[in-house]
Amino acid sequence: MAEIRFTVDENALQVLSSTEIKANFKETKAALEEMVAPYKNVFVTSDTLRETKADIARIRKVEKSIDDYRKMVKKYVTVPLTAFEDKCKELKAVCTDAVSAMDDQVKEIERKQKDEKIASMRLYFDSAEKKYPDYVSFDTVFDQQWENKTYSVEQIQKDILSYIAQVERDIDIIKSLHSEDEAALLIRYSENSDLGDVMEYNQILIRKKEAASKAKLAEAEIAKAEEAKAAQPEPEITEIPFSMPDEEPVIPTKTVQFKFIFKGTPSEIVHVESRLIEAGIRNYRMDYI
Repeated sequence: MAEIRFTVDENALQVLSSTEIKANFKETKAALEEMVAPYKNVFVTSDTLRETKADIARIRKVEKSIDDYRKMVKKYVTVPLTAFEDKCKELKAVCTDAVSAMDDQVKEIERKQKDEKIASMRLYFDSAEKKYPDYVSFDTVFDQQWENKTYSVEQIQKDILSYIAQVERDIDIIKSLHSEDEAALLIRYSENSDLGDVMEYNQILIRKKEAASKAKLAEAEIAKAEEAKAAQPEPEITEIPFSMPDEEPVIPTKTVQFKFIFKGTPSEIVHVESRLIEAGIRNYRMDYI
């Protein structure tokens, strides 16, 4: 295909860029400065309001005439520029129409090539030897950059083998723990392929078991103490009647030891103790529980 070169007459451009748009800039500037000089430090009052508004209108009229000429000149200057841009856009459209159809086909072919490349890598993954096939997957090892042409098939194969080897090392480490929760640890690993997370999870399970064991041991100790207490014989209790102050004290025929349990307020307990004394009982002991 012959090379097509689009060129522009640079000499004409230089003439255009050097063309001066002439106007009476110098004279107008001098006249304007002379006209506005009295207004630089003007102080407007209600008495001079009408005159000041007339001055403002006169200055704005001059300003408008200058801007109108600016717009007119810009319009004349941009006419050739607009015509030039329109012709350039027409030429670009010819290129775009030609490229569009071909570009769509190129993209489709490249997409198929990517799909074929990834499909071949999936087959390679499936055929690779795996010690723990249940814990590896192609979707886990897949890297988006594999689709790039610059990423070689050989490097992808290395990535796959490295991934499988890493998983095997991780599973071997988990199994070397000989944990009762090995199944739970392996499930955890299958979910995130993160050995560090699995090891931390294992410590959590160990701490939970230790806490449960301590709780169970404490419960056993409490039960044992309660059984021992229940096995002790109840002390013999002998009821001894109390005599009222105006009655004769009852004197037992023999000395006995008994346990007396009373529940009451402090004043009631004092009253009971005084009754013991009144009954002639001196050898007693009161334990508050």
